[in-house]
Amino acid sequence: MKVKEYFKQGYDKQTTKNYKEAIKDYNKVIELDNGFERAYVQRGFCRFQLKDYKSALNDFKTAMALNPNDARTYLNAAFILFEQNIGTKDTFYLDKAIELNSDDMAEAYYIRGTIRYANLNKYELAIEDFKKAIEMDFCSDICYLRIADCYRCLDELDKALLNYYKVLELKPQSYYKAAALGNIGYIKHLYGLFKDAMRYYKKSKKTNPNYRVLDEFIDMCKQSLREERNNT
Repeated sequence: MKVKEYFKQGYDKQTTKNYKEAIKDYNKVIELDNGFERAYVQRGFCRFQLKDYKSALNDFKTAMALNPNDARTYLNAAFILFEQNIGTKDTFYLDKAIELNSDDMAEAYYIRGTIRYANLNKYELAIEDFKKAIEMDFCSDICYLRIADCYRCLDELDKALLNYYKVLELKPQSYYKAAALGNIGYIKHLYGLFKDAMRYYKKSKKTNPNYRVLDEFIDMCKQSLREERNNT
């Protein structure tokens, strides 16, 4: 068989999630032509699916060396780093992917925003990334939630509230809805609006009963309301 025939055979197996057999075909392609960049990319994807992250990353690095201008290969490498360690502070591959193709890298903006928010405390930059992801119609509910979280960390609570409300307008997944409701309650609580805070805490808990910490916050609001009544 010729190189392209092995590659097609491997790709056909890959599309049916027969990753181990696909890797064998890509191995054959590389044996016959070690400069066949797409074989490294596809083999890396298969290895990623099989959770062989180290080998997958090596394949993507080889593909980058052969073709340093493919943004998707850098994004694939970034996925691996993030999958291995969600606490990573490394955004090199994401920066490169965005540099090469800023108009079609919604996932890169989202992941970089997540790293900047959760691991680097670069909240303003994270907000910019999440906004870019939203512009590209990427998971608006979680992006608005993270934007709100960033504003909360910056102590810009009014902006945080506006973005938590946007999450609710999008009819989000239950987890994101519960998080938005709970955080609205928390900000209302900080503002001393204890009745409103309790209402949102209860809505959050109804959406996600596992948010047991909300019971403590509800009790705190009740106590604050009792104190207000006693002082009047």
